[in-house]
Amino acid sequence: MNQSSSSTHQPGNSTRIYTNLLELFVDFEGGIDRILQLYTEVMPDIAFAGFAKKAEGEQLRIEHVDGECGPSLRGLTFSIGEGYLGQVALTETDTHWHCLTHDPRLRLFTSRDMTPKHLYGYSVRVHDELIGVLFCGSTIEEPDHHEVMQFGRMIAHLWGGWLTKQYLLDELDLQRSRLTILIEVAKVLETVRDLRRVMFLLVDMTLNLIPDARAALTMVSKPQEPGMVELVTRGFAKEHADGYSKYLAHKYWRHEQPTPPIGEGYADDATYLDYALTVQGEVVGVLGVELGATERYPSGSRELLATLAYMGSAAVKKHHSSQAERMHKQVSLLHELLQQWDHSQYKRTRDSSRIAEEYGKYMQWDHARIQVVTGACKLLEYELRLLKEADIPQEILRLIGETRSMPSMGVGDSSYTYDAKLVYLIARYAEHRTLQLGCVQSSDVCVTDFRSFLDYYERKQTEIRITVEEEQAAQQLMSVDLDEVSRVAALSPREREVLQLIAAGKNNREIAQALYISENTVKNHITSIFNKTGVSDRIQLMAKVIYKH
Repeated sequence: MNQSSSSTHQPGNSTRIYTNLLELFVDFEGGIDRILQLYTEVMPDIAFAGFAKKAEGEQLRIEHVDGECGPSLRGLTFSIGEGYLGQVALTETDTHWHCLTHDPRLRLFTSRDMTPKHLYGYSVRVHDELIGVLFCGSTIEEPDHHEVMQFGRMIAHLWGGWLTKQYLLDELDLQRSRLTILIEVAKVLETVRDLRRVMFLLVDMTLNLIPDARAALTMVSKPQEPGMVELVTRGFAKEHADGYSKYLAHKYWRHEQPTPPIGEGYADDATYLDYALTVQGEVVGVLGVELGATERYPSGSRELLATLAYMGSAAVKKHHSSQAERMHKQVSLLHELLQQWDHSQYKRTRDSSRIAEEYGKYMQWDHARIQVVTGACKLLEYELRLLKEADIPQEILRLIGETRSMPSMGVGDSSYTYDAKLVYLIARYAEHRTLQLGCVQSSDVCVTDFRSFLDYYERKQTEIRITVEEEQAAQQLMSVDLDEVSRVAALSPREREVLQLIAAGKNNREIAQALYISENTVKNHITSIFNKTGVSDRIQLMAKVIYKH
C-alpha cells in the first residue's frame, strides 16, 4: 500500500496526471462519471470517488460514485451540515479529514460497511451558487494528501467552470428565445383590436414564458362602466380567481394593503407576483401569476412579467384610444345632425361643449374625462332612448340622465355628482351668459370651481376680442396707408403689389415666387419704389407707410 502511495511521486507522474485531466476537458461533454473514473485511475491511493448533487431544500443526494464500494452509496441523502460531506456543503470549503473509526460523522459510510481512513471533500459551484459536493476516500493510512487535494481542487474548479459556461450558454439561448417570442407577441398585439383577445394573449404568454408559472390572470377596467373589470384567468379554480382578483383590486385601485390571498383552494407552496397595466400614470389593469416557488422568484420572472405588463399597457392604451376616437366620431356625428333641424340648439350645445373643453384644460383633467363631459354637453338635447339605440357609451348616458333629473337650482344638492352639476352649469351659462343661481350655496365645490373658471374664461374671451379687433384695425389702417403712399408716389400696379408684399414681411425671393417674376425684376421694382417715395431702404419705406412722412 505504501508502494502504491509512493508511486504517485515518480518523476513526471504529476505532469502526466494533469495532462490527462486537461485532455479530458478539451472535448468534455459534461459527464461526471468520466471525471470520477479518471479520479480513481490516476490516483491509486483513492478507493472511491463520488458526487452529491444539491436537491430540494437543504438536502443533497449522492447520484454518481466510482470504485468497488461505490454502488452502495448511490441514492443516499444527507442534509447541509450533516456529517463530513454536509460540512463541505455548509462551509463551501475544500477539506481533508483523517477519520476516526467510531466518529459519528462517518455514519453515512459506516452504514454501508465502509470505513475510509481519509475523506476529501470539495464544493462545486455554478454561477457562484453551490450545486453539490465532490468527494473521495482512501482506505490506506498515509496517502499523498497534498496530491489528492490539489487534484480534487482542479477537478472541482474545471468541472464547475465547464458547468458555468454551459449555464451561461443555456441562459443566452433562453433569453434569445424569450426575446424572439416577445417580439412576436408585440407584433400580434399591434394587430389585435379586441380587448379580450389581448387579455387572453397576455395570460397565455405569462404561463409560457415565466418559469414555474402555474396560473395567471389579467383584469382590465371597463372605461364605460366605472368600478367594473374584464377578467381572464387560466389555471385558477373559480373561488381562487375571485379571491385573488379582489385582492388585486383592493391593492391597485383602492390603494390599500390587503392580506395576501390564502385559505382553501390556495396552494401552500406558491408565491404570487403581479404588475399594474398603466395608461398615462393611471392603473387600467393588472397582470398576476401564481408561481410554484416559495423561496424566491425564479430567474427572470419579475422582468418578464414587467415586460408583458408594459406591452399589455400599450395594447390597452391603443384599444382605449381607438374606442375613444370612435366615441368622439359618433358623438360629433349626432351633434352635427342636430344642426339640420334645430340650429339654435346646435349653437347652444356647441358653445357648451367648447366651454366644457376649456374647463377641463383649466382643471387639468385627463383627456378621457374631458371627452365624456363635452360629449354630454353636445348630446344633452337628445332623447336618452335614441342615444341608447345609437350605442353611445354608458358614462355619457349616465351623465346626461343625471343632469336631466337635476331640479332647477339643484346644483347645491350633494347627492348629484360633480360632473352632472358641471354639465348643468355649463348649459345654463351657454344659454343665458350668466349663472343666475340665486340662493344656491356658494360653498358647493363645483359651483365655486366654475365661478373661478368663469373669471378666467370671460377675461380670456375679452382679451381675444380686443386682439382680433386691434389686428383688424391695424390691417385696415395698413391698407389705407398703402393706398395713400401708392397714390402720392404714383406707383404702378405691379409696384403696388410689391409694396404690399414688402409690408407683409416677404423677402425678395418670396416676392418673386408670389408674383411669378425673377428676383432681378423684384430688385428693379423695389429700387423704383425707393426713388418714387424718397427713401433708401425698407425700414424707411415702412416708416413712411406707417407714419405717412
